[in-house]
Amino acid sequence: MNKGNFGTLQDGRSAQWLEIENDKLRVRVSDYGATLVSLWVKDAQLDAVLGFDQVDGYQQSVKYMGAMIGRVANRIKDGQFTLDGQVYTLYRNDKGNTLHGGQEGFDAKLWTVREHTSQTVTLELVSPAGDEGFPGELTVTVTYALAGSRLSITTRTRTTAATPVSLTNHAYFSLNGQHPSLDGHWIQVDADEIGLLDPNGCTRPETLEVEGTVFDLRQPKRLTEILNQHHSQLEIAGGLDHNYVLNGVGFRPVASLVKGGLTMRVLSDMPDMHVYTANFLNSEVGRNGTRYTPHCAVCFETQYYPNSVNDPSKISCILNPGITAEHCTAFEFDQEDQA
Repeated sequence: MNKGNFGTLQDGRSAQWLEIENDKLRVRVSDYGATLVSLWVKDAQLDAVLGFDQVDGYQQSVKYMGAMIGRVANRIKDGQFTLDGQVYTLYRNDKGNTLHGGQEGFDAKLWTVREHTSQTVTLELVSPAGDEGFPGELTVTVTYALAGSRLSITTRTRTTAATPVSLTNHAYFSLNGQHPSLDGHWIQVDADEIGLLDPNGCTRPETLEVEGTVFDLRQPKRLTEILNQHHSQLEIAGGLDHNYVLNGVGFRPVASLVKGGLTMRVLSDMPDMHVYTANFLNSEVGRNGTRYTPHCAVCFETQYYPNSVNDPSKISCILNPGITAEHCTAFEFDQEDQA
């Protein structure tokens, strides 16, 4: 149960890191943003996620990296929604839309550590009514837990008034070791449809069947080949930045990332997942002095369909009082012996 100082926030408070470990994985989490800082895969001898050595990297260099995102991941169009006849206006922080919770989302909060054992760590955040314009007091816990070669991230939420909730983890994955890159990576996503982007990057209600398109990832494809294709949807975002409508229900395998003999499987009970190829990533100094550049990693952001709070045709992200909502996303690793 190692833990230590992770640096000082801009407001003078101290952040800490907490470690959990078994014979397959060693994971480091920070109470700042409930952030996944490190995911060391022992069989492969590499860190599967990008990160920083100190908390100031998350505050000043790359916002959202590895953090828990809330109250609502992705974009809410025009920073506005109507719930039970009342219009709620939010802070617009992305081309006229509300992105990842607003001006100061859950990624920028200092969470409270509730439990820390050798293989689990649980953090809690209480978001007051009116926080970033959202109704109801929302209590959130997130538990990082190890079981063999699997890291699971389980969220539990409850509210005092009806409110939209769509949490995700924003880890950037690369299986290339010390020098992050997507070269040689194969991606697979079990989804028949994606959401189309509008010119401002907000996901439209209209979906596109992936059959016969560059977005068809039902069979593994090389990520670099996808990024080299010409498609109007890729050009809007500078790469993949799209919501995949996942097949199946319940906790199930939804995606995989493969590099050489190392496979990472993504499992989730969420209905959708945003795949983002780090199109806007730009950090001069990451962990161990590594420079992070566009297209050097990929995010698997499990979520509800973006802007679903304004679209009754989509699975609802509204949480009502008296209910504790629980969701889980997991990352599982398998290293083949190389001849």
